[in-house]
Amino acid sequence: MTGKQVRGIMIGSVLLVGGVVYFGNNRRKKLLFGKIQEKITEIGGDFSGGGAFEIGADISNCPLSDTKIRRTAERIYSSLYDVGLFGLGTKEEELFSTLRSIPSQECLAAVSQRYDSLYDRNMDANIRRDLYSLFSDKYLTEYEKIVTQEIF
Repeated sequence: MTGKQVRGIMIGSVLLVGGVVYFGNNRRKKLLFGKIQEKITEIGGDFSGGGAFEIGADISNCPLSDTKIRRTAERIYSSLYDVGLFGLGTKEEELFSTLRSIPSQECLAAVSQRYDSLYDRNMDANIRRDLYSLFSDKYLTEYEKIVTQEIF
């Protein structure tokens, strides 16, 4: 067997394993999402999504000043992107501390809207992308509990 054939087999194997992992994760997410929808329907609820992250969410009752909202959005951004030599990595503890300092869903919506306008990025999507891991959902689970105000 030549080196070129071995290299081809190795590349094919990596692509196959990568595809299985990628599609397996997506399938699990779809199954989990389906189970969540079933459970909500079973207990008589309505699955409508988003909350504070919906476009046009109510921010009128947020007691935070405009400056505090901007600084909070900036702290979230810096905890996601201002780490290490090339901005790689996430400062999870700083991110969670900042999120816990947001007093209500209205304020979370205000911070999210400010983040979107400052950086032209979706705050929720950026956080989820940075916290997602193939190996553990610990950080993503904690994030979801904080933004739904299950824990502070």
